[in-house]
Amino acid sequence: MKIVQLLASLPAGGAERFVVDLSNELSRNNDVYVITFRDYPNADFYRPQLSSKIHQIIYHGNFSILNKIWQLFVVTYYLLKIKPDIVHTHTIGISYAVLYSFVVRDVKFLYTVHNLAACDTEKGLPAKLRKYLFKKRFRAVTISNECERSFVDYYGYHSYTLIENGCRDLVLSKLNEVKSEVRDLCPTEQTIVYVCVARIMEVKNHIMLIDVFNRLAERGDDFVLLLIGYYDEGSELKSRLDAAIKTDRVHFLGTRTNVPDYLSCSDYFCLASLWEGLPISILEAGLSGCYPICTPVGGVVDVIKDENWGCLSDEVSIDSFIRAIDRARGVRKDRDSLSKLYKSKYTMARCANEYIEAYKK
Repeated sequence: MKIVQLLASLPAGGAERFVVDLSNELSRNNDVYVITFRDYPNADFYRPQLSSKIHQIIYHGNFSILNKIWQLFVVTYYLLKIKPDIVHTHTIGISYAVLYSFVVRDVKFLYTVHNLAACDTEKGLPAKLRKYLFKKRFRAVTISNECERSFVDYYGYHSYTLIENGCRDLVLSKLNEVKSEVRDLCPTEQTIVYVCVARIMEVKNHIMLIDVFNRLAERGDDFVLLLIGYYDEGSELKSRLDAAIKTDRVHFLGTRTNVPDYLSCSDYFCLASLWEGLPISILEAGLSGCYPICTPVGGVVDVIKDENWGCLSDEVSIDSFIRAIDRARGVRKDRDSLSKLYKSKYTMARCANEYIEAYKK
């Protein structure tokens, strides 16, 4: 089967991480192409992790109106040249496959809704266009029960199918080096290590998370919080976050290509998002045996079903998240058991097989 995965670029983000992992798995038995068409800082972060079996087509387009129009024709040209059986779109990739979808009739088009439906597109004309495409030409795939419910509420009908996200087999590449790095950041041998893996953006709610750990520092908890994720050093949000930190126990580490090493060296994974789809970062944490503590948003509630899977706060608030942290400390879940539990449901092999079935239908 000849499969195209189409998305804007490959920065450090959950949807992009998913596309790389899905493409690598699919390339074992299929002819897979990854097309990207937009260039900006950090746009190729995950590109080195694509399998050598995958055909990569890269167009370095910018954000000008004329260039966006040209990108539409560039994508159409490459699709006409490849003649795929499946065009699987992600993020804004769906908009750049529209022209090709009207030109050919014997190709199947899918779009994975990586977020709650209302947060996945702009309101107005973009939302109306997607509703039309989902009804006439593109088959929408949702990634969790909560995302499916949001799709029904937003568009008025069910998605084509629901396929929960999966996670690749995690590889430890610099474990001893990371152990030493984390050890140097811990004031004592009893220091509890928390880690948050999320791009620095408003929706990830780092401000609240930092306020949570400011409060833990005030009450004398022995901890460090490691913040891993891309950020623009000169951004207004990063400046606000720097100003919010009132303790020397919170550390920004920036992007890392070896996130599993940090998860393996951490006791708890924290995510305080305002909304989510089904975060790959939670699956990575669970498969690493790093116990998740999260806000109850989007598909997170479908993953963390009970305290065997992690702890949820009752709401998105500082006090509620602190209570969740305290509950998590009382859960004696060993790393191997947690890892086996997540592996029983969230492997990329399972996820890719379900996409193959969706492609065939």
